[in-house]
Amino acid sequence: MSDTAARLLDSVLALPEDERLAFRDALDGSLTPGDDALFAEMERRRAEHESGSDLGTPADDVFRRLEANGP
Repeated sequence: MSDTAARLLDSVLALPEDERLAFRDALDGSLTPGDDALFAEMERRRAEHESGSDLGTPADDVFRRLEANGP
């Protein structure tokens, strides 16, 4: 890590938590996951869950399906 990056990191870590979270979100938005399909899928599922458009599958249903069909 460069000296500039280390100083920036020290400054960011000194911020209050809400400002560190905003900084993280801004930094995260500037990065691209590239070909990381797993990351993209996790982000898609998180967004669906947070929006309420996908409430998931009850565990009992998942286990029943696994018992019937195998892994």
